[in-house]
Amino acid sequence: MLMCFTACTQTPLDRHHDASATNGQLLRQGVERLDPPRPEIPSPRSQRRPSDTVLIAGEPISIGTRVVLFDESRGYSAYRGARYFNERRDEAGGGPLPAQPLDRAGVEALVDRVVMHYDVAGCSSRCFRTLQKERGLSCHFLLDLDGTLYQTLDLRERAWHAGTSNSRSVGIEIANVGAYPLGGRNPFGTWYRPHPDRPTRLVLPADSGVRHPEGVIGPARDRPVVGRIHNRRLEQYDLTHAQYAALIKLTAALCRHLPRVTPDAPRDANGVVRTSVMPTSDRIHFSGLIGHHHLTPEKIDPGPAFDWPRLLTGVKAELAAFPASKNPSTDR
Repeated sequence: MLMCFTACTQTPLDRHHDASATNGQLLRQGVERLDPPRPEIPSPRSQRRPSDTVLIAGEPISIGTRVVLFDESRGYSAYRGARYFNERRDEAGGGPLPAQPLDRAGVEALVDRVVMHYDVAGCSSRCFRTLQKERGLSCHFLLDLDGTLYQTLDLRERAWHAGTSNSRSVGIEIANVGAYPLGGRNPFGTWYRPHPDRPTRLVLPADSGVRHPEGVIGPARDRPVVGRIHNRRLEQYDLTHAQYAALIKLTAALCRHLPRVTPDAPRDANGVVRTSVMPTSDRIHFSGLIGHHHLTPEKIDPGPAFDWPRLLTGVKAELAAFPASKNPSTDR
């Protein structure tokens, strides 16, 4: 989660005191980074792969919705310039990560979580700029308001987005200005235009960088959604319909091609998706789709407006409609 304005009670996406903080500080001081550089990923679009391709250890996977890869002219690449990803350490205490880049089987064996964030920046261009230029962080995917997905890193890389879950997770930053205390200060008036007789519309800034602005109409629900995260009463505008459609395609594909990722989210005793941190045992053992707030009480993303039932129902329907073997030797 990125920083908003200082008067808000939002907390920025942090490094959870892991080694990435050390690297970020050293880079800003002009000191050589601690982990050695890794080889560039081969240029995927040069092979004329479909426009719905994501990369898992260099292998192309079609997911059924448009994706802009990191080597495209209008893509966002975390490989350019200072590299705020990787680090040869397993924070869970399982020993060092492999010195060489993971292959497909290595990614499948390691990754068991997909972490949802909202970016607070409001659009993917601003999000990427903040991650790379201001925060020294990274995320595998950015999901813009029009439903365009940007892959900034191959999934073999350890992105810096979720502290102790970095080594085992795929991170998704969703364009949304975020959740705020009910009745407090928020940026909704700048980004949303409610109307009594028409759907609420999103107002894009001049530097939004949205590829298909004609596809951005407004949030899936016309009014801010009020709910509790960590027992704090918050309000937030929903994602767009295009974002949900793309997110369902992406997360279903990740569940299909990464065998340890299950199509479910952490639930409370009533079977409802949790609005608080997972118990310690679940934080260690749970595999599936999670929000950043499930990992730490300092985070509230993806927020009370995030429609978990819509996502999970959509993912399960997608998996049922397009089943694939979980055996890596037969699903390629």
